[in-house]
Amino acid sequence: MNNKNWEVLYHYTSLESFLRIISQGYIALNDVIKSNDPAEGKYSIEILEKAYKELYREEKINQDQFDKIRGAFFDFREEEYCFGRLKHVVLSLSVCEPEFPLALWRSYGDNGCGCAIGISKEKLKEIREKEGFTFGKMNYYKECELIDKYKRFWLSHVDDEDSKLKNEILKEYKDGYFIKRRENNYENEWRLIYTGLDLDDFLLMPENVPESIDAYARRDDIVLFYKLSIKEPDTIIDNVYIGPNCKVTDNEMRLLLMKKDIGHISVSHDDTVMR
Repeated sequence: MNNKNWEVLYHYTSLESFLRIISQGYIALNDVIKSNDPAEGKYSIEILEKAYKELYREEKINQDQFDKIRGAFFDFREEEYCFGRLKHVVLSLSVCEPEFPLALWRSYGDNGCGCAIGISKEKLKEIREKEGFTFGKMNYYKECELIDKYKRFWLSHVDDEDSKLKNEILKEYKDGYFIKRRENNYENEWRLIYTGLDLDDFLLMPENVPESIDAYARRDDIVLFYKLSIKEPDTIIDNVYIGPNCKVTDNEMRLLLMKKDIGHISVSHDDTVMR
């Protein structure tokens, strides 16, 4: 993994999850808000709110402007962010530039006992062209940097008509799914996001729910996901790296991939030294 252009991005996973992926024939775009990171879907919106309040305290907006922004922000939360989430589900697949593989193996690859699935950036860009998809690189901010960013946003749109202001808030919120805290920048993460599942619309016309949408159960919840095919001829897998602490041999992995109809995929061991 020494190509600094990173034309191939990597999805790190445990060996158990990897086997499930190739056995089922798809890799899942999971509900971001129901991920293991409690900050997902909340970090940017909290800072967006904090920014306009700071502008008012700093007397950079007047009372009328403050009331206008606060009203638009309240309406946005009521209409689009009810019950702590957007009314449409945000489904996401994370892939990383492996510039710091040791940290990635420890965080996401079962401490080096798992696998990294290589996916061509060009293939992900092709998927981005389909309706409902977005693909892009994460941006990492310190809180003070993000507050400044959102202050500029509010000052740019405070004089917009109410409907336009609400649309700009929604757009900024969606862009927030490509924002993380600066301390996570070692991940060099990219995201493929699907936002084509509007729960309100599909409740009215359930026959329009795409075949690629499915769900799995937790003890007290269900999690929706999008099935992205990895089988031939649609395979998006470019190569597979076996973790440095994984005992699976290259030939065993090749046999498994062929058995599961994934095709002739390049397989090798990552030589990262883990202590």
